[in-house]
Amino acid sequence: MTAIAVAFDHSEKSFVIASDGRCATSTMPVQIKTDTQQKIHFEQTQYVAIVYAMTGLAAIGSFETMTAVHGQIQMLSKRKFNDGYEYADKLCFNLTKVFEKALEDGRIPMIPMAGDLPPEETGRLFRLLLFGHFRKKPFLKIASFYYNENVPHFRLRAQDEALSQNGIFPFGSDEIARMIFGDGAIDPRIAHFKYDRNHPDAQTATTNFVKACSHPAALEIDPWCRIVGGHIHAAELTKNGFAWLIPPTV
Repeated sequence: MTAIAVAFDHSEKSFVIASDGRCATSTMPVQIKTDTQQKIHFEQTQYVAIVYAMTGLAAIGSFETMTAVHGQIQMLSKRKFNDGYEYADKLCFNLTKVFEKALEDGRIPMIPMAGDLPPEETGRLFRLLLFGHFRKKPFLKIASFYYNENVPHFRLRAQDEALSQNGIFPFGSDEIARMIFGDGAIDPRIAHFKYDRNHPDAQTATTNFVKACSHPAALEIDPWCRIVGGHIHAAELTKNGFAWLIPPTV
């Protein structure tokens, strides 16, 4: 479980992202490995300025998912694409092949399957968030990666965001996201994190979602929040470059 939120400003073509810093075991009793994990990553290549983050399975034994993403960004750095969505499509497709090869050659000894996912999400290993500017044009892709253990196979389900207007994209607890950004009732214990549409502020909106998922009351609202917390880090990506708003703890 990871709490991440991204805000897009259509007029400025800019993004703000915030994430928690906790890395913990998903099984009970929860064991916290660190509260200062960097989960937001940025890379600049010839054609693309890209930020990437993920929720779910960050490592399988010695196999690091983020290292695989970094490798694909470097490999595609000189390839020509029509836009950022085509670029992100190719990156995600290649990742499924990287996983398949790692499973075949033993770098991934086995695939741990999450047992607390809804039926429609059975087999999901992780969700990858990719956004940025491709030749100065913004793009945002949300890709979910699944594994079928009965017939060993990785599959991909991706969603492209049109970015035709301002938007906020939360990842983590769906219930808390509805409370923070929706129009329904909100638990009074996290009401002070509610998104203020009259005074929208990207950094406040994104960090408040992470804070709400990290709040002690969040565990009662959504048990998935048991391994959310730690140091919140946040960053901004504009057409002029990437900058930390709240840097990770190194």
